[in-house]
Amino acid sequence: MRSYLETPVLDSLKVDYSLEGVLTFDLSASSTSISKSHVWHKVRRGSLLQVLQTIVAIKYWYSNQQNSNSFRIRILSLRESRRVFYSSRKNREFPSISIYLGFLLAKTSLRIPKNVFWMAARSYRKLLVECSPDVVICVTSGGATSNSDILGLAGEKLGFPVLTITENWDNLTSKAVFTMLPDYPGVWGTADQAAAENLHGFDSKNIFKVGSPRVSQLFQNKSRNTSSDKHILFAGGSIDIEGDLNWFKQVIKVAEQRNIGLVYVPHPSNYNHLADLIASAHPKISNFIPTQILNLVTQKGEKRYPKLSFYDDLLSNSSLVISPYSTLLLESLLIGIPAIGIDFQDPKKSIFGWASEKFEHLQGLDYFQNYIRVRTESELSRALELGHNDTNRIFSHQQVNDKNIRENPFYDFSETFAQKIDGILRTILHDSQIHSAMYPPDAGNQKLT
Repeated sequence: MRSYLETPVLDSLKVDYSLEGVLTFDLSASSTSISKSHVWHKVRRGSLLQVLQTIVAIKYWYSNQQNSNSFRIRILSLRESRRVFYSSRKNREFPSISIYLGFLLAKTSLRIPKNVFWMAARSYRKLLVECSPDVVICVTSGGATSNSDILGLAGEKLGFPVLTITENWDNLTSKAVFTMLPDYPGVWGTADQAAAENLHGFDSKNIFKVGSPRVSQLFQNKSRNTSSDKHILFAGGSIDIEGDLNWFKQVIKVAEQRNIGLVYVPHPSNYNHLADLIASAHPKISNFIPTQILNLVTQKGEKRYPKLSFYDDLLSNSSLVISPYSTLLLESLLIGIPAIGIDFQDPKKSIFGWASEKFEHLQGLDYFQNYIRVRTESELSRALELGHNDTNRIFSHQQVNDKNIRENPFYDFSETFAQKIDGILRTILHDSQIHSAMYPPDAGNQKLT
């Protein structure tokens, strides 16, 4: 949701539409970004709805794991009470009751009746009846907390179309839940479009390649910094921060030998853990972390994020990005910055294979001419030797033309996000028989939620 709160997209929509926003349970990290010019409603999920969503999500992943390695990995992680399968850390000593119930239901043909969901979603139901929207846009990262199913059911019950936009490059294949299909799924590019059809069962004619306002803005700003004084960026992953730091130490040696600037940005999910590591075993790491991020790391507490503009500046000043497959790795490639992807295996079950071979969203990165994958320290060392004769020449194949980027399978850059979403909404409203009769698509007074 930060992509929408910290970019101008909501203001641009407000020009032609009556816009209402629904602020749900976990946006405290972005609360300072909420525009006072929009109408906001705070909706909280009841405990019954949370339990039902968890049960349904587990059944969905379990039932579709034959078509998705990522779903299979998610099921395995839940069985072992690990945060994710490629992690040695555990969430809890025992799975929750809702997880047990999810696995029990998954092994049967039983389904939770829609009316039970509808009853449990009382706060959503009340709000949507009051708002009476012409169309609902659901932004989701997937998972058991996704509102997609609830809003899809509400659209069916109350008679409005729903556009569900998946927010990140991996979510559609790794944790999306579409038990109740929304009318229109919004994806990033052709790879996600294929997943929406083949994994989730969407009709191809209803799929829109809408993208993300964050990536759209990043692409528009990609040429704004022409400084030759650039750094190597090490972008930490969300899974194994101690493993990340071991890789980072090797990069430090190369950067110091060649007098090249080096920046380390940890994944937000690891801020608290990193604060403990800095205090105990790795105090020097803080020297490489930007002040804005270090302040967030040392605060400790609930998940917190820097402003999106921070990432724009960070990437525009990077000559090379090294990462164990964080989103920043893909974003760097999308704007022509060379990247090294650090592949990894499950620490407990290496026989399971490499992440790049198992996670669907990682397949296809070789499309980018300025991408190298490494699996060992010696491979990383060779990759860095190849690139760092000086700060302006990272790889011998660094030059990537704009056409190559625009035709990538991960993200469709044919238009800006604002242009796409406006065209999509007009198409949806035009196709809706009830609303097209009342509000012609060029009337400029449709109500969005």
